[in-house]
Amino acid sequence: MKFISRTRPNFCLPDYLAYCSVAAAVRHIRRAPHFAVGLVISQSADIDTYYRAAHAVLKPGDGRRNSDVRTLPIIFKDAQPQTSHSNAIEALENDKVIILFEREDSIPPDIRVALDLVVRIGIPTPEQARGVMRWVYRTEISGLQAKELLAHDWERLRHVVRPGRPISRVLSTLTNHNTTVASGLSESDGSELFLQNMAGYGEARDWGLELATDIHDLKAGLIEWNDVDKGLLLSGPPGTGKTIYADALARTCGVPVVHGSASQWQARGHLGDFLKAMRASFAEAKKLAPAILFIDELDSFGDRNDESNNQSYDTKAINGLLECLDGSQDRDGVVVVAACNFPDRIDGAILRSGRLDRHIRIELPNAEAREAILRIHLRGELALEDITEFALASVGATGADIARLIRDARRLARRKKRSMLQQDLRAVMPKSEVIPRENLYANAVHEIGHAIAGVALGLELRHVEISPVIRLTSDVQGLGGACFASRPWERRTRQHYLDMIAVYVAGSVAEDIFLGSHDDGWAIGKASDLQRATRLAIDMEFVLGLGEHLFAHSSDINRGMAEFRDVDQSTMLRADRILREQVARAHEIIERHREASVKLHGELLEHSGLSGERVLAVVEEAMK
Repeated sequence: MKFISRTRPNFCLPDYLAYCSVAAAVRHIRRAPHFAVGLVISQSADIDTYYRAAHAVLKPGDGRRNSDVRTLPIIFKDAQPQTSHSNAIEALENDKVIILFEREDSIPPDIRVALDLVVRIGIPTPEQARGVMRWVYRTEISGLQAKELLAHDWERLRHVVRPGRPISRVLSTLTNHNTTVASGLSESDGSELFLQNMAGYGEARDWGLELATDIHDLKAGLIEWNDVDKGLLLSGPPGTGKTIYADALARTCGVPVVHGSASQWQARGHLGDFLKAMRASFAEAKKLAPAILFIDELDSFGDRNDESNNQSYDTKAINGLLECLDGSQDRDGVVVVAACNFPDRIDGAILRSGRLDRHIRIELPNAEAREAILRIHLRGELALEDITEFALASVGATGADIARLIRDARRLARRKKRSMLQQDLRAVMPKSEVIPRENLYANAVHEIGHAIAGVALGLELRHVEISPVIRLTSDVQGLGGACFASRPWERRTRQHYLDMIAVYVAGSVAEDIFLGSHDDGWAIGKASDLQRATRLAIDMEFVLGLGEHLFAHSSDINRGMAEFRDVDQSTMLRADRILREQVARAHEIIERHREASVKLHGELLEHSGLSGERVLAVVEEAMK
C-alpha cells in the first residue's frame, strides 16, 4: 500500500481492496520501464472498481491531477469486441499498460501474445480487508469481522464504511439492512436498486454503467466534463420502468437526482411560471452537480412544426428548454435523462447533438428479464423455489405490472396471516392456457423468420422468444418477438426502410416456406407486421421523399391509417409493389438460410428464447 495515498479522492474500502489485488498481480514487474499486463476480473460486476484500482497502480500518488491518456487502463468489453480490440491495440503502444478482461477466453490471440502477464484476480481475502482497514481507516478488525465485511455488496460497503465510524456500527448497519430486505418490511420497491442488478434494460443499462464510470473518473479529476455524455432520451411503453431507471442510474453513479416534468412545471401557472419552474429544476441540479436531471413526459412539449391552438405556447416552452439544454445557464455537471412514450412527437431540435442526442428504446421485458424482475420485487421470498412458470405466464407484462402482481400476492398472504406461497402468486397471475405444440412450432417458425432476415441484413439481434402460454383475455396479444438493437446514427435512406420492411414480412414468408401457408396473425392490430410494413411503404412514397415523387403530404407519421383513404390510387399501388418486392426478397434470404432456420426452429421451440449470439452462431456455422 506504500505507493498509494490514504486520501486518494473517491477511493473507499472496495477501491483499496481492488488495489491490493491489482498491485499484488503486477508486483514482480511493476518497477520495469515497460510492461503489459492482462487482468481477468472474476467479479465482473465490479470491473469499474478494478479499473480505478488499475489506474492507481499506473499513476501512484493522490490522483488529484488530470491523467494523460497513456496512464489509463483499458476495459475489454465482451459486448463491444471490435471497439475494445482497437483500444487495446492502441494502448499496447504505451510504456505501461493494464487491460482488464471479463473472461480469460475473451482475450484475442494477437493481444495475448503481446501481454507479459495474464493474471486472474480472485476475491479479496480477509487479511487484505484487515490490512486496508488498519492502514486506511486506522481501525483494527478481527478475521471474523473481515469475513463479514467481504460478504456484503461492494456498493453498500462504499457508503457504509466511513473514516471514524466504529466497526461495530458498520456491521450493525449492514446486518440491519439485509434483515429488512429479507423480511419484506421495506415497502419501497426499487429504493435500493442499482443498474448492475436490474434486468430488462439492455442498452440503457450498458450506457448507465459507462456513465457511472465516467462520473467516477470526473470526480477523481481523470477526465473533463466534455468527455461525459450529457443527455439521453428513453422511450417505450408505459410501465417499463423509465422513472425507476433514472433513480437507479443516479444511485449507481453516486449522484443526486432531480425530477421534473412538463405537467409538473405547467402546474405552476402561466407560461412565465412554467419557464421559471423549469429553469429552477436545472438550477437545482446544477447546485448539486454532478447530478442527474430527469425530465418525464418529454413528448408533452410537442413539435414547433405542428399546427395547433397552443402553437405559440409550445414554441416558447420548447425554446426555453433548448436554452437550458444548450448550457447558456451553465449546466456543467448536469446529465439530462428524459423519458417519453412517443419519441416521434418530440421537436427535432431537442434531439440534436449536445442535447438529448442519444435515444434508447426500452422494450417490454422478455421471459428471462421478467424472471429477474419478479425476483427483485419478491425481495427474498420464494428464494429457493422455481418461478419460471410465473415468468412465462406474465408475457406482455411491464415491470410495473409485475410489481402490482407481487403486491396482490403479498396481500393475499397477509390476509391469511402467513408468508407468501407460490399458490398466492398463481392466484393473481392472469388466467392463461398452454399453447398447443403445433401452434407453438408455427410461432417459432414465424419469429425465426424475422431473426434470420434481420441477421442476414446486418442488424444486431438481441434476442428472439416465443410464449408457450396465452392469456385468456379478449385483447390482441403478441406471442413472441425478435428484438433488434437500435442504431441511432444509421442513415435512414430508402434502403434502410426497405430492409425494415423485409424483416417485418419475413415472419409470414417463413410460414409459407416451412408450413405451406401463413395465418392472419401478421395483419391483426395496429402494431402487427403487415400494418407496420404497409405504413413504412406508404410513408416512403407519401411522407419521406423516398419514393417516385418528391412531395411530403404530412410531417406527422403517427396518424391513423384512415387518413390514407384519400391517397391517390397510384400511391397505394406503388406501396403494394414495395411490399411484394420485399416479400420476394425475404423469401430468397430465408431459402438461402434454410438449414440454419430448421435448426433454430427446434431450439426456440425447446427453450422459448434464444440470444442473438446463438442465432448468429448457428447462421455462420451453416454457411461454412
